[in-house]
Amino acid sequence: MRVAYVGHDRVLRVHDTLSPGDEDLALSVPGLRCNWPVWSLDGERVAFSGYSGDETLGVYITGYDNPGPGLIYSNEVGTGEIARATPHYCSWAPDGSRLAFVAQTISGLSLFVWDGDSRNSPRVAQDGGPMYFTWSPDSSQIYTHSFLQHYLIDVSEEALPQQFPGRGTQYMSPSWGREGDGIAFFLDGEHGKQRLVVINLKDSSARMLTEFYGLAAVAWRPGYAQLGMVKETIRNTGFYSGLWLVDYETREEVQLSDDPALAFYWSPDGSKAAYVTQSDGAEGSLRFGVVEVESGELTYLSDFTPSQEQLIHFMFFDQYAQSHPVWSPDSSALLVCGQPGYQLIRSELPMGESNRVMLLDADGKEAPRDLAGGFIGCWGRDAV
Repeated sequence: MRVAYVGHDRVLRVHDTLSPGDEDLALSVPGLRCNWPVWSLDGERVAFSGYSGDETLGVYITGYDNPGPGLIYSNEVGTGEIARATPHYCSWAPDGSRLAFVAQTISGLSLFVWDGDSRNSPRVAQDGGPMYFTWSPDSSQIYTHSFLQHYLIDVSEEALPQQFPGRGTQYMSPSWGREGDGIAFFLDGEHGKQRLVVINLKDSSARMLTEFYGLAAVAWRPGYAQLGMVKETIRNTGFYSGLWLVDYETREEVQLSDDPALAFYWSPDGSKAAYVTQSDGAEGSLRFGVVEVESGELTYLSDFTPSQEQLIHFMFFDQYAQSHPVWSPDSSALLVCGQPGYQLIRSELPMGESNRVMLLDADGKEAPRDLAGGFIGCWGRDAV
């Protein structure tokens, strides 16, 4: 099982967790400052953002066993990152054939799709921002949430995005079920409420599962017709008021945790949900709570203070969970970057050498495993 990470020197490297004695493999060339690596799902290629020696910002592709095409996209002159410490947002199609990414352009924010052919340049699929999106399981379509509206894009054609009715003002990213369960997202309802809706393009059906007040985020539970949901942020803290399981067929809601949750992530086997919450009695550090869905058993993992990039991952988790997994492929461990340890008082985020790339045992039985110094990492999602 492999982890791609960006070290303190901004070099992109790969660590093999099954061969801890081996030297980590550098994938980027000298002089290129890297950030936000993301594996293709077949484990063959890694996409990442990079600044070259002349400070030109671009999207790069490299192979694990052999070099990739290198630079596939350069930002337009006069444009920069889409957000602080976030040059681009990249997400591979489920079959690894295409890469979609969001970049800042003269028009604002634009969604690009690259067809995987080094001879071809990425094309603009849609302009507008904020921009969040989810891939279809067969890699042929992208569903976007852009400036409050929803659109369907056929990536094999250069047709205009198809707009869907309804506005969504209180959430970020939609979620397309990996088993073709449909697209889950939120729509504004009456009297300030928002509704959790699932649409199925195969039979043109739409189903409202629940409605409530406040912000929310949702993600399909792998292997089940169920969704995880956080809702109702607490006094503008950024933390949601808990984690719920919503059944698609019965619409039943079961609360899995009432801890304040900044983010949550499903294990690949669907048996557990890990959520990010505050350390016990502290405001300066965080920890994962891991809940086993069937038994309800809850385990808290070691405390840490996230790096700036890791905090961004948490704040926009419903998007990053679809592309940059924190769970290992075998559902045994979580990947986190930051400074280990308990921090009572809130302070500035850790910088430089204090940031570590760490593995946390999902059962909480083993001490955190330090992999390397670094700011952000991503599991390879190939077979274990």
